[in-house]
Amino acid sequence: MNQANLNVAINSLGYGVCGYNIWKELNKIADVTLWPMQGQVQPPLAITEMEAQQIQIDISKQDDLHPKSSFLKVWHENQLAERVGLGFYSALSFFEVNKFDTRRKTHLQSVDQILVPSQWAMDIVEEQLKITLYVDHIIPMGVDREVFHEGLNNAPTYKCVFFNCGKWEVRKGHDILLTAFQDAFPNNSEVELLMMCDNPFLTDDERHHWEQPYRTDRRVKLIPRVNFQTELAQIMGQVHCGVFPARAEGWNLELLEMMSMGKPVITTDYSAHTQFCTYDNSYLLDICEEEPMYDGKWFKKDCGTWASLDGAPYDQLVTHMRDVYADWSTNPKRLVNEEGIETAKKFSWQRTVERLHNVIF
Repeated sequence: MNQANLNVAINSLGYGVCGYNIWKELNKIADVTLWPMQGQVQPPLAITEMEAQQIQIDISKQDDLHPKSSFLKVWHENQLAERVGLGFYSALSFFEVNKFDTRRKTHLQSVDQILVPSQWAMDIVEEQLKITLYVDHIIPMGVDREVFHEGLNNAPTYKCVFFNCGKWEVRKGHDILLTAFQDAFPNNSEVELLMMCDNPFLTDDERHHWEQPYRTDRRVKLIPRVNFQTELAQIMGQVHCGVFPARAEGWNLELLEMMSMGKPVITTDYSAHTQFCTYDNSYLLDICEEEPMYDGKWFKKDCGTWASLDGAPYDQLVTHMRDVYADWSTNPKRLVNEEGIETAKKFSWQRTVERLHNVIF
C-alpha cells in the first residue's frame, strides 16, 4: 500500500471540511500519516468512535515517520513553504486572486507539484507562474450525499426562504445582498433571508458593521455557524434557494451542497465554481466586467481583479430571486433542482481522492 504524509486542517471551515474528507477517503487506499494543521483536530462531522481512533492512530505514526513518502498539503497558496519529510511534495490550494504577489509565487514554486480544484484556477497558475499544468492537476472537491441529499426537505410552505452561508466578506457579495433582497421584495412578507455568516476572524466592531444593516429588516434572520455538516444539512433542508453572489471563490462547498439537496441556487458565472455551475443547474449572474480586488481587510494589495456586481449582474440577482419566488408561489413542492442533484452525483469525495491518488503516487 502506498504511504503518504498528509498535512491538512480538520475543522468546520472550508479547508477543514476538505481536509477531513480527503483524509477519510485517502485512508481507505493508502497508509496515511496525519499532520493536522496547528496540531488541532475538530472534525466537521459527528464521527464514529472508530474514526476518532483512526485519526489518533494516523497522528501517532509521526513517531515512525517515513521521510521519503509522498507528501500532500492542502492549504493556502501563500503558506506552502514548510513541508514534512523528503518525499515528492504535492500542494492542493484554493485561492480567489488572479494575480500572485511575490510570496504567493515563491511558495507555489517551492512545491514539486501544484494541484488546483478548477480550470479557472489552473489558467491563473499557468499565466502567473509561466508553467504548464495538465488536466490531471485539476482536483475538484466533492460532496457527501449521505449527508446532503434531496430527502432532507423540511422547507415551509407559507414563506419562500433564501439562504446564504459564508464568512462575512465583500468578496462573497454580502455588501449588496441585503439591498438586492429588499429591491426584489420591497413589501413582501412571504419571503425570508437566512444568513449564516459568522466570521471568526473579525473584530467585534467589524462584525457589528456587517450585521447591523441586516438586523434592520425583520424578514432577515442571522443564525450562528454550526460545527457539524449534519447540522448544516438540516438547516439547508429548511430553505428553498441558496443565493451566493460571490465576486470570487476558491471552490464554494456550500453551493455544491445546496445543489446536492435539490435546492435552486443563484450565483455568479465567475471563478472556481464555474467548474460545476451551468445555466442548467444554476441561476447565473452574467459577469460583464471585472474590478480591482480590494476590500480593505483581506485584499489590500494589488491582487488583480474580481467580478463586478454593478449594473446588469445586480439586476439579474434581483430578477432571479423574484423568479424563484414566482415558482415557489405556484407550487412550493415543485421547487426542486433536478439538474443540481445530477451534477452533485458527479462530485463525490471518493472521486476527489481517486484523482489525488493518481497524481501523488
